[in-house]
This record gives sequence, C-alpha cells and structure tokens, in this order.
Amino acid sequence: MMPLLQGVRLVNFISVFLFLICCYHILVNTEKAPSGGDKARNGGALTLVPQDPADDDVEVTVESSEDVDEVSNMDVFYPTKEWKTVRKGQSVPAGLHVRMNLQTGDREAKLMEGDEENKYWKSGDREGMVNPNQKSFTPQQLKEALKEFKTTKLDEQDNKEREKEVLKTFRKYEDLKKELSDMNTNIKTDGEIVTDLFHKLNSTDLDSTQKKNLLDDLEFYLHQIDNAQVFCNLGGMKLLMRGLNDSLAVTRGQSAFVIGSAVQSNPEVQVKALEAGILPQLIRMLSTETEEKILPRLLYAMSSLIRHFPYAQKRLLDLGGLAALKGMSPHTKDLTSLHIKVITLLQDLIVEKDFAISMEAKNTDKVQQYKMVHLREAIREQGLCSWLPRLLGAPDHDGKEKVLQAMLTLKDTCGDDILSANSLLQNLLQEYSGLAAEEMEQDDQYFTGITQYIKQIISSSPTDSKDEL
Repeated sequence: MMPLLQGVRLVNFISVFLFLICCYHILVNTEKAPSGGDKARNGGALTLVPQDPADDDVEVTVESSEDVDEVSNMDVFYPTKEWKTVRKGQSVPAGLHVRMNLQTGDREAKLMEGDEENKYWKSGDREGMVNPNQKSFTPQQLKEALKEFKTTKLDEQDNKEREKEVLKTFRKYEDLKKELSDMNTNIKTDGEIVTDLFHKLNSTDLDSTQKKNLLDDLEFYLHQIDNAQVFCNLGGMKLLMRGLNDSLAVTRGQSAFVIGSAVQSNPEVQVKALEAGILPQLIRMLSTETEEKILPRLLYAMSSLIRHFPYAQKRLLDLGGLAALKGMSPHTKDLTSLHIKVITLLQDLIVEKDFAISMEAKNTDKVQQYKMVHLREAIREQGLCSWLPRLLGAPDHDGKEKVLQAMLTLKDTCGDDILSANSLLQNLLQEYSGLAAEEMEQDDQYFTGITQYIKQIISSSPTDSKDEL
C-alpha cells in the first residue's frame, strides 16, 4: 500500500512541475512578442509618429521587418573615447573628432573630450542615433532622440526656406562672375591707373580741358606715397616740368599743385624732384609769374619740396630763393596773404632745424646739413624782417596769430623791426585782452593764447641780431 501511495504522489508532483514549466514559457513568449499578427513575429524598428511639435511626449510604433533588416544592415560607426578606424562605407555620426592616420592612411574617429551625448548619423535617406555608451537605449533616451529628430527636420526645413529667400535678394557668386566676365570688366590697381595717366599726359594731342582733367586725376592719386614713387620712376617729374613751362596758366598752376602733392612727406620723390631741376624752375616762376592764382600753388610746391630736406633748403638759399620770394608780383591783390604764407614757411623751417639739432646726434649727416642752412642770416640780409610790423595788420585773427608766432621765433633775428612795432603790439594786446575776457568761461581759449603771444613779445627785450655760426 505504501509503495502505491508514493507512486501516485510522484506522478502528481511531476504533472504539476510540467504544468508550471509550460506556463512559464507561455508567459515569456507573450512578453517578447509584440501584438499585430505577422509584425509581432518578425520584430520591428522605431519610427516617429507625427504630432504637435510642442508636445513633449513622443509616441513609438513598429515598422515592418523589411525596414528592420535595412537598418540592421546599415553600417554605422560606433564611436568611443579611443581612436577607432572608420571602415569604408561606414556612416560617421556628426560631432566626432576625426583625423587621418598618416602611417596607415586610414580615417579614424573618436568622441570629443567630455562628450557623452548620443550622436546623430545620416546616410542617404536613412538616419538614426548612436549611443556611444551602449548599443541600446532606455525609454527616456528614445524619447529624447526622437525629439531631436523632429528638431533637426524643422531646422533643415527652415534653412532651405531661408536659402530660397536669400537667393531672391542676392545673386550667386558664380552668376556674378559670369556677368562680370560678359561685361569684360578689368579692375586695375592704383599703380596701373597712374601708369595709364602718365602715358595719356605724355601724349601731344591733348587740349587744355584734357590736360586739366588728367592733372586733376594725378593729383588725387599722387597723395599716396607708393603711387608717387611709381609716377617718378616713369619719369613723371620731367613731364610735370614740361607742364610748368606750358603757355596756359591753368596747366602751369595745376602742374605745380601735382608736384606739391607728390613730394609732400615723400623723401624718395623729393630727391627725384630735386634731381629733375624742379626747385630752380619754381624759383624762377615765383619771381616772374604774373598770374595771381598760380603763385599760391608755386609756393605750396616749393614748401612741400624743401620741408625736412636740409639739402634742398641750402639749395634754396644758394639759388636766391628768398630774393624770389621777396620779389613776388607786387601787384597781387592778396599780397598780404602771400607774405604771411612766406613768413610762416620760414618760421617753420627755423623751428624744424632747431628741433632736429636738439634731438639728433651731433655728428649725423642730417645735423651737419642743417648747420649749413644759414636761414636766419638770409632773412636779415633780404630785409624780410621789415614785413613783420606791416603783417600785424592782417584782416583775420588767423593771419595775426601766425605773424605773432613768427615774431616769437625771430625775436633775436628781427629785434629792431619787432621793437618798432611796439605801439601796434600794445593796441593788439588791448584788443585781444577784451576778447580773452569774454571767453574765460568757454572751453576754447583761442584769444587767450593770442594774448599770451603778444605779452611774451612785448616782455622780450630786443637784443642785437646774432649771426649763425
């Protein structure tokens, strides 16, 4: 009886055990297989269901097994923090550090330092996300990845629409190149333009209007140092010398203006102008020219040529330049203005010389050249000191200020003439003291400065004229 009972119990136990095993398998297979007929048996791929962009929740559905196979067969590069070789044909996610291995010739890639984010990849019409840390995503990661897909799509669409709007307003670079090529446009450098102007001005078949226009254009370009040097290298100074001898007053005046612009603050061109004989020609014209409008331009050309050029200043004195300046046409209506320009130029040259000698080393060539320019002595000998009292009657404040500055600079050279102007200086002091009192509360102290000049001149005791060593 006992063996039979034990056999029944064993059969019941085995039956219960087999039943539990069957239930477990059914339960496991039910959890793994998604619903939906054949789709459930074949597995699926994730897709994004269109919905409101503002919705934070992303719905996931399953595609057919064919799409799953296509995605699984897609060769996508999975980056790590170490360099890995990118095989040919692999889709490389965006935002990686990529390099070429010069030893093997292979392309390698890795995650950027500190980069732990999921990577977006695209190959043709297919796109997806790569998780660098593992080959699967949590539900939250899927949600974020699918949201990023939506954002990328919207950005691409916005960029395409923006590109269309830009193309409506602006033309492509290729279209502009073709249009300019069709127009046969030739853009020239300044040097090429100056060269063309030189050759045109050198032509003999020009009327007065054409000459004036060419000289106007040259004056504009020769302000630049490089352009002036190009012009001189072509022989431009000899061409301008010919313009100074032209029978037309407008050509003579404009040629002098171009010379002044070309040599101004341009040592190389100053030397070439001096070698071309410009200075003697200007001196002759200053003493013989009768056209009132040309004289200021001749003076401008001479001033630009000799400033900061002690050798040219000595040549000016040796060639009788001060006598030419003194003898400028006495019938000129604006003679006072011209004489103020001359006195201002001479005062500037004296200040320039004194400053250079004080700043430069004593034995430099430039200092030795300046010491050979006896300008103060030449001013006394030519009687230019006698201009100073008369020029105090200049009709404008600016003219009076320049004469007063010249008096301060020449107080030792022209002491007797300045002393003879004492009554005029007293009258000016009274006049400008009143004007200075009216501007005390203003930022501009212009009249106060002129008043100080007058006081310094009056207080300076005139001394005997001193010859330069």
